[in-house]
Amino acid sequence: MCPTKAEVIVYSAHESICVPCRETEEFLRAHQIPYERKDIVEDPEALEFLVITNGAESVPVLRVGRKILVGFDAGILRRELGLDD
Repeated sequence: MCPTKAEVIVYSAHESICVPCRETEEFLRAHQIPYERKDIVEDPEALEFLVITNGAESVPVLRVGRKILVGFDAGILRRELGLDD
């Protein structure tokens, strides 16, 4: 069940080089949250978005609706996505 109605976009690098990116996507899949993945290595526009909004190239960055979340923090994701334990 997906409690959030907000669009979720994950800006990440390949999971083999970015453990927090892998953890983020595993979390979203485990909670059945649909998301779009944008790979900053293969998508120059995704990388440009990160630099403009975050001032850096660190990943993962999630856009949940209009909110930007930097890094993987399960507690923050639960709160922002409206998940209950």
